[in-house]
Amino acid sequence: MSDSASRTGVVAAIQDRFTRGPTHPRINLSFEDAMFILRNQRRRWVIRLLNASSDPVPLRDLANDIHLLEQDVAFDRLDDAERDGGWKPRKAVYIALYQDHIPKLHDLDIVENEDGVIHPGENHEAAAALITTIRTDWLTPTAPEVSD
Repeated sequence: MSDSASRTGVVAAIQDRFTRGPTHPRINLSFEDAMFILRNQRRRWVIRLLNASSDPVPLRDLANDIHLLEQDVAFDRLDDAERDGGWKPRKAVYIALYQDHIPKLHDLDIVENEDGVIHPGENHEAAAALITTIRTDWLTPTAPEVSD
């Protein structure tokens, strides 16, 4: 399959997600808003990490997890000093999430932010399903996996 045909298939599948019946989560976003949110890896990781958790997640924990994902390091491989005192390298991720990514996800009802604790929003389930569909059906994973 050519690269152009592959992209066309992905776009068609994403557009199809907006019109599917009641058995699939419906995204209450415009196609452009969904693509804007999904084009950034940190926003996708926020959605997937929140989806993998049964509880709301503190923003600081999301920043730590995303930093580790970006470094391709498992938390259990860090020594105690890195786990407990290594906040400085994660600060840039925290600031980007706090100032940029979480507000964008919140504005589109994908997440709710209550005093630094992130909860799923109305569009979270559909956004997570869309990410999973794209990753499993059309793309070869290149980023570290996050269990959903």
